[in-house]
Amino acid sequence: MIEKLRRKITLIVILSLLLIIGMLVAGINLLNWNSVCAQARETLTTLMENAGERPQARGDKSEEKAPAQLGRSASDSDAEKTGSGETRSLEGRGQDAPDRKPSRAPGQPISSREAMAGLSNSYTVHLTRDGQVKDWSSDREDLYTDRQIADLTAMIVQQQAEFGHVGTQFYLLDDARSLLVVLDARVEAGNARKVLQITLTAGAAFFVILSLGAYILIRRMFRPVHEASEKQKQFVGDASHELKTPLAVISLNAEALRNEAGDSPWVENILQEVDKTRQLVDNLLLLTRTESYAEAMPREEVELNRCVEAGALPLECVAYEAGVELELSSLAAVRVCGWKEMLQQLVVILVSNGIKYASAGTQVVIRLERKNRQAVLSIHNQGTVIPEEEQSRIFDRFYRADASRSTQGHGLGLAIARNIVQMHDGHISVSSSREKGTCFTVTLPCSEEGKPSGM
Repeated sequence: MIEKLRRKITLIVILSLLLIIGMLVAGINLLNWNSVCAQARETLTTLMENAGERPQARGDKSEEKAPAQLGRSASDSDAEKTGSGETRSLEGRGQDAPDRKPSRAPGQPISSREAMAGLSNSYTVHLTRDGQVKDWSSDREDLYTDRQIADLTAMIVQQQAEFGHVGTQFYLLDDARSLLVVLDARVEAGNARKVLQITLTAGAAFFVILSLGAYILIRRMFRPVHEASEKQKQFVGDASHELKTPLAVISLNAEALRNEAGDSPWVENILQEVDKTRQLVDNLLLLTRTESYAEAMPREEVELNRCVEAGALPLECVAYEAGVELELSSLAAVRVCGWKEMLQQLVVILVSNGIKYASAGTQVVIRLERKNRQAVLSIHNQGTVIPEEEQSRIFDRFYRADASRSTQGHGLGLAIARNIVQMHDGHISVSSSREKGTCFTVTLPCSEEGKPSGM
């Protein structure tokens, strides 16, 4: 039980870590992509305001026209061509040339949209009324063909949106749908993919490290609990074995006293209490055994219907003495994976409990059915009703409902039954009412074949 609880908590912690890291990775990349989209829209708005031209491009064109109007020599032009980038050389200009007004004041910072406009390629498309390409222009016309522009424009027009993207091509349409500005953000999209790869790799590494740390920490936390549980089982087993000897001595002495002095109510009381105590000791030993049985014995495929017959039929004489009829109404042929001895003990406990609390002249009905790859065992009787507020507690150790305190028993039988069911990965429940009676239901998973041997 403790081992199952440890595995369950470990699984919950690992799944929680996976969910948290996954949300973090998704959030980072979503924010990054939203930032790319926001910058793209800001840049496209700037381009739209400048009729599809970049702010830098407009300043450069004015700079290129000024020297031509001043009639510079060929040597001046050659000197300018030797410059790098868009910076043009001003040497050799006449003294009468007017000073050009810079496109940006010295020290003025470059805005984010201007920076992006300088890094990403863009092109402008003029559209006809029916959405066809009228003409287009770009600062890098060598990167695109008329066919590519026409195809992309057709896809954009079909989207019926003012702003959006087709792949890595972000676009913005004016209100008249006559001017289309497109920003080729493949560089930014590549950077976004790199961020995704980095976050996925880092997230996977953190997940592995944290999961391993959680596994080790939970294992260490449960070690004292496991040791305490083992010591408790050892104590219960040892104490039960030690009690068997004095009980046997008391029982033998009481029998001898009865033989010498004859029948006596005091001797009968001694023998009855010895029998009750011996039953308690046997139940404690059985409870301890069921908790450690799964670790000692391997599972096997068991015919559950045969276990029900083997456990219930010997109790017919007990039912007869109690004035109760035992009926095996329907036993489907089903197989489960587990331990035959434990399953028979489960049937004995539940049927004995049903006989004990059944009203005289009624029936204890046993059914075994197969439902959706599940074996369903039910034991139904008419008799003492279990209050609804106590139905969830009757499987606890040493617990007995108020209506049954005058009867014999120590409240261990149903606790043992629950342990056996949990050993087989099943579920046990109870329903009780005056109209429908009391019914204990056990649900166990069927084995893979689900057929009895010989079929």
